[in-house]
Amino acid sequence: MTSPAPPDWHAADKAYQLHHLNCRQCIAAGINPTRHERCDEGAALWTTYNEAGNPPQFAWLSRGKHRNDQIKPTSRR
Repeated sequence: MTSPAPPDWHAADKAYQLHHLNCRQCIAAGINPTRHERCDEGAALWTTYNEAGNPPQFAWLSRGKHRNDQIKPTSRR
């Protein structure tokens, strides 16, 4: 059995941003997520947004370790 494909990032981003711009509760949650929760609709959109993965412009995140992690430390003498 194959797992379903993640949601389209662009569609998830647009849906959440359109909602967020008009929802005071979601705006407050975006500013201070430890003190405020998103509304039910905003929470569902936020979950879909997070399931969509990294934005396409951050493709380097899915390539593995950062290139600086591959630099071997020099030995001290």
